[in-house]
Amino acid sequence: MTPSLQLGACPTVILGTGVAFPRDPIDTPALLARLAPDLPAARREALLAHLESDLGVTSRAHLPQDADPLTLAIDAAREALAEAGTAVAAILYATSTASRWTTAESARLAQVLGLEVAFSDLRSGCTGGLWALVEGARLARDIDAPVLVVGC
Repeated sequence: MTPSLQLGACPTVILGTGVAFPRDPIDTPALLARLAPDLPAARREALLAHLESDLGVTSRAHLPQDADPLTLAIDAAREALAEAGTAVAAILYATSTASRWTTAESARLAQVLGLEVAFSDLRSGCTGGLWALVEGARLARDIDAPVLVVGC
């Protein structure tokens, strides 16, 4: 049987980028205490030793529980759009852990940015950002227009 879908080359140009991180980093012991309060002490110490000694990770950007990740997406998107200096035809918004139960994160982003464009959420854990880049490149190729890709 001949496949009905043909995937070809997908040349991509990145017109603008933006970055936003939570303002206050959290150290590894505090993060472990918050995320895994019942972790046995021996396991906690082993994890800390691995993260700090082997990987050099002593703190990380981590959004507080009461914060909305959309605020970071907005800041990064505005920066990317300003640098690109062009209109976009669609938004792909990738989240690893959504802040809402519905799939309306991209709709909220489009509304705040004042963009009347197509939008879609992509949720697949840690791979969401990579998936969004691939899908964004394909969409931009297929519609012959810029696409805003946001990973949050």
